Amino acid sequence: MIHITYIPSRKGILSSGHIMWEIFSTFILSKLLEAQPIWNKNWNKTSFISETSFKKYTAIRLTSYDHILKINKNIWRSLNYFEVQKIIQLIKKTAQTKDNILVEFSNMCKIHLDILCYWYNTKKIKQDIFNLQAKPILQKLYYEDHIKSPIINSVAIHIRRGDLARWCYAIGFNLKYYTNIINIINENLNIPINIYCEDGYTPCSGSRIKRREEELKKFNFNDIMILEKLNNVTIIKGKPYGSDFNNHFNKLCRSKILIAAASSFSIWAAFISNNIVFLDKKCINMRPEFKYCEHVPNFIVFENLKNFKNKILEIKQQIYTLETLK
Repeated sequence: MIHITYIPSRKGILSSGHIMWEIFSTFILSKLLEAQPIWNKNWNKTSFISETSFKKYTAIRLTSYDHILKINKNIWRSLNYFEVQKIIQLIKKTAQTKDNILVEFSNMCKIHLDILCYWYNTKKIKQDIFNLQAKPILQKLYYEDHIKSPIINSVAIHIRRGDLARWCYAIGFNLKYYTNIINIINENLNIPINIYCEDGYTPCSGSRIKRREEELKKFNFNDIMILEKLNNVTIIKGKPYGSDFNNHFNKLCRSKILIAAASSFSIWAAFISNNIVFLDKKCINMRPEFKYCEHVPNFIVFENLKNFKNKILEIKQQIYTLETLK
């Protein structure tokens, strides 16, 4: 018997989305190895899947194991195919001489969901693990105790603010950019547009983050309200890691169209969603954890505003077909 778990080992605050990359890697490896994931109390650091749900879809930890295999890496990106195969071979070799094994992953040792799509599309793996196994278990984990339907007839735009507000502006995700995105939507679709964003930031520890915090004290988090003057727009603000977190996340999952940000918060909602997801290629270029998102089936990656408009026109009929699923 092989049991697999992940033990978060980073100190301080790490976002729910980032922790989820590591936690869900245990479920992916379990599918690759025909093993069983084991819940760890630190998994509660991710906010959008509950302890109750995790426990329902994991096995009970044994009181003792013949061997505990510890795998500790510090890689921000996803493990690649060859790294994963090496880990699988190590686990299988250990299983040849030990009956009951617990594999403990820690630090930042993870397999990203999008890389599963890349492996399948490039024929590194024969089975579509993402659609057949990984996404279904992710949806079961999330929808166990969250609203699944109906589809919300709106475009949900997640604008990443909080501690990354200045960084997002610097790479091009500023108010002019979102004004243009909204105008294109209004020109081509008759649909409500809901913007979900953080109202302020959560202070964190660490000298680098402290310097960023001093900069954010001068940041005008109300500047975004100008977007509400545009047609069909409603701005829905919430405190970072506050009581609005789960409500906002659920709305992103259920919206007919989701325009994701350079943020793990909205990218996990996009993974859970079966609906249309737009992702600017800047997100892929700037964040290694988004590297293979253009391979995810319901994701539409665009490179510029003209390309975004063309993509909207290409799927316009598909968007209105979804109206029947509300």
